[in-house]
Parts: sequence; structure tokens; C-alpha cells
Amino acid sequence: MSSKNKEENKVTTSSQLYKNIKAILTESRTRAIGAVNFIMVEAYWNVGKLIVEGEQRGEKRAGYGDYLLKDISKRLTSDLGSGFSEQSLRILIICGNPDFHQDRFCVPLTDRIMEKRR
Repeated sequence: MSSKNKEENKVTTSSQLYKNIKAILTESRTRAIGAVNFIMVEAYWNVGKLIVEGEQRGEKRAGYGDYLLKDISKRLTSDLGSGFSEQSLRILIICGNPDFHQDRFCVPLTDRIMEKRR
């Protein structure tokens, strides 16, 4: 085999190797992002469920009003950053409350979480 053909084979082999490596890494990144997203969605669902079951004792609203959500919102935002407004917590409560599992936002989420737990 000539020197030129050997170099062309090396380039082709290198190019194919690169494509294979890139495909593996791209797929892994996509899968990792999906896994992290699912874990965070599950965490948010559990937060809503915890508020409903623990603090609201299954009621649609805590007996002591909005103080709880204001306090939790303020503390989570201080400790963990944005994304924990009172409105966000209310959405988590809707998804964590079995009475609201038919909510259009919660049905796919709840079904997926429950399926993973089986």
C-alpha cells in the first residue's frame, strides 16, 4: 500500500472514530439531561406532596393561610436561588395533591413518577 493510501486510511479511520466517539457522547449527554430533568421533576412533585400531606394534612389549603408558603418561598429562595416563588410552590402543591392529579399539568408527571416507582 502506498504512503498516500495509508494516510487516507488513517484519515478515514480517524474520521470514523471521531464520529463514533461524538455519537456516544452526544447520546450520553441527551440521556443525562433527561435523567436529571426527571429527578428534578420528581423532587418538585415530592415537595408538593410533602406540603400537602405533612403541613396541610391532606386539606386543599393549610389552615393557617399563606404564611407557610411565604416562609418556605423566602427561605428556599435565600438558600437555593430563584424558582421557589409562592406561585411556583402552589403549582407543586397542585401536583402533589392526589385530589388534583387530573390537572392537565400533573397527569403526565404523576403517571411517569408512579410508573418509575413500581
